[in-house]
Amino acid sequence: MKKIAAVFIAVVTLISTAASRAESLLVTKTGSDIGLSLSSYRYQEPGLMSLKGAKLGLDVRTVGVLQNGHFIRGDLRYAFGSVDYTGSGSANGQQDWYIEGKGVAGRDWYVGESVFAPYAGLGYRYLSNDARV
Repeated sequence: MKKIAAVFIAVVTLISTAASRAESLLVTKTGSDIGLSLSSYRYQEPGLMSLKGAKLGLDVRTVGVLQNGHFIRGDLRYAFGSVDYTGSGSANGQQDWYIEGKGVAGRDWYVGESVFAPYAGLGYRYLSNDARV
């Protein structure tokens, strides 16, 4: 039941954030982006163990607009850093990285003076974390 509620909340959030004024600058456009990201990571199993650290990432996104307002988008992210482990022992500076990719397809729908751009897709993440003490 919790999973269904979480999916419902995610869909409602997506719908509400995708609606915007239908100006030519806001419709989906063909293009590509590349950027750097800095993030923190924390994984915890209360009473057992925790991992925490910072990551530096490289993010790449490309979007292609097809006919009739349809679009496709691909995202790729590589992030790396180190984590500190606390649990049955402790270890600092453990190497930690992940790579993730996703592909989505959607369509821009004009609703009055707004654009609704729902999409669906698939993604995959590979995490490498060998925190053996």
